[in-house]
Amino acid sequence: MSTSTYAFVFSGDDNWQMSVPDNWDIALIELDGTEKVLGHRKIDGAICKVMKTHDGKLVALSKHQV
Repeated sequence: MSTSTYAFVFSGDDNWQMSVPDNWDIALIELDGTEKVLGHRKIDGAICKVMKTHDGKLVALSKHQV
């Protein structure tokens, strides 16, 4: 069962751990529950959980509503 949610999506070519906020875009994406948690990253002032989706996208979810 997939759900759509707003998340930060990594759009840069660099390592996500060393990325800058400009390397992330906010977008509506589909999550299916099989995402792999890679770690945490501060993006736009919030600590976000960084995950890799089944199709290779790097996304970051925040507890804050966007």
